Amino acid sequence: MTAVPPIEVAHQPAKERKRRPKFSCYPFLGVLLALFTAVLTYGGLFLLLVED
Repeated sequence: MTAVPPIEVAHQPAKERKRRPKFSCYPFLGVLLALFTAVLTYGGLFLLLVED
């Protein structure tokens, strides 16, 4: 077993990278998740503290 890889393995051509989409929906989903969490939290606190 050698520490140096064989020449055939060491000089393989680089793989082509896929192009990223220009629009990413993850930031929008993060904002929606934050708003949903805030509504649930404040709604729960409101129902807990203001019992009629």
